[in-house]
Amino acid sequence: MNITKYLSMKTVLLLFFIVIPFHVFSQPEKMELASSRLSFTLMEKDTLFGCTALGVVIPKIKKLFGGISAIECLGENKLMLVSDQYKQDNDKSYFFITDMNGNILSADPFYGEKNIESVRLNPFFNTYYYSFEKDNSTGVGFITDKKPVNVFTEKLPSPNRGIEGLTFTKDSALWIAFESGNKTNCDTNGTTTFYKIPYDKNSGKYDYTLRVSYQYPFNRCSCLDKGKAFNGNLGNGVSEILALPDDTGKLLILERCYNGSKPNSVKLYKAQIPATPNQRMEKTLVYDLDKANLEPDNMEGMCWVTLSNGKPALFLISDDNFNHSRQKTLLIKLAVESGK
Repeated sequence: MNITKYLSMKTVLLLFFIVIPFHVFSQPEKMELASSRLSFTLMEKDTLFGCTALGVVIPKIKKLFGGISAIECLGENKLMLVSDQYKQDNDKSYFFITDMNGNILSADPFYGEKNIESVRLNPFFNTYYYSFEKDNSTGVGFITDKKPVNVFTEKLPSPNRGIEGLTFTKDSALWIAFESGNKTNCDTNGTTTFYKIPYDKNSGKYDYTLRVSYQYPFNRCSCLDKGKAFNGNLGNGVSEILALPDDTGKLLILERCYNGSKPNSVKLYKAQIPATPNQRMEKTLVYDLDKANLEPDNMEGMCWVTLSNGKPALFLISDDNFNHSRQKTLLIKLAVESGK
């Protein structure tokens, strides 16, 4: 090996690990998306192993990488991937900065927080917001001055079924989605609760006491065979939500259902937000990953991306539960087609 090239590569890697973790990222480019007709086509499917940076195996990343439960697009053509917990380090969550191809540039603790389920860059304040799910509680926080600040915490409605979805609409409202609501039955006509939390200009905060609720139609047992019971691991869940960039009246919903013996069932729905709260939302299936033969794994994160050609895309990522021998971290890239 040419020693000069080796030292140059080592210097570049050190710069990545020193500079990138606390870099202030610019906001992603504004995306125009006509949402009255929305469809997706597969661009690419990659399996990420989390062990390389600039083509070099990095033991630190290989050791830490896994359990990815959140993905967010940052400015400068970069992505943030966040793990839900790393048991060898007191269940801490870690965040990984990658390029658009999944090449990892840095790996660091998520500001000391644990059990992260979703991360969003608030487009109005350029601040990271996140949801968490602990043994008995779930909630939302944000990062300021490299420190976590709690917005609210609630009792976990049922085991392993906390707040998995987080997004912001154009009216600056914060939306959250409980994975499966607070019921455990298999009511095919059931719902799970979405909350819209307004931003209070007087206090300069998202005021959880002013929240309004909407009921998202939801079958907890959509993929379960007869005789199998819904629980914290088996059954259907809303694993992420996204605001449509040009429409405050619609949300994109990621539903993921696990049977215990079959591959995950994963579907994308467009949900219409009612004009008044406490009403039932209407939803329309816009993409079925099963029928697309993508063999989806435990899909938990999604984000909008503006490609280098200016066109919109949707990135989905799976959580391998740190079970590397049986599951995989899968990054699925979907081209977005929309129109009136």
